[in-house]
Amino acid sequence: MSSVYNLVASVSFATLAFVASAAAQQACVCTLPPAQVGAPVGNVTSVKGDVLASHTAGYAPATPALPLSVGSRLMVGPNSSAEVAFGNQCRVRVQGNSTLKVDPINSGVCIHLEGDRGAGVVADSSQGMAVLAAGGVAAALGGIIYVATRDDDKKVSD
Repeated sequence: MSSVYNLVASVSFATLAFVASAAAQQACVCTLPPAQVGAPVGNVTSVKGDVLASHTAGYAPATPALPLSVGSRLMVGPNSSAEVAFGNQCRVRVQGNSTLKVDPINSGVCIHLEGDRGAGVVADSSQGMAVLAAGGVAAALGGIIYVATRDDDKKVSD
């Protein structure tokens, strides 16, 4: 019966890891295919007010058509906003007092948003929901296996 418990523990651990991965994906407002650091993955489409973009020499004012690459940051000041397009997959509106981050992750590129007023995703692919649904199925399967194997002290037959 020890091997059954090992199997249950392994499935439970894998389920938790998968669900944690899904939660990390959900923190992304958009998830893009893998790209090299420094490779352009999107561009600024509009700027209103004080918006700064990261460059190799620091931050400089952002302008429409400015490319954003893996590792880029876009800081939006108070009473300001910006919109960014990442191909046809995702458009993000960034409100004042917020920062957009373009970060590499294991499965591709994650677009994060941080700040007081947050931001809005104008259009997004539904990749995050598929990952979350798969995590839920894996968690349910792990629970079923656990329940099915936990009564080892009861005899089935004499």
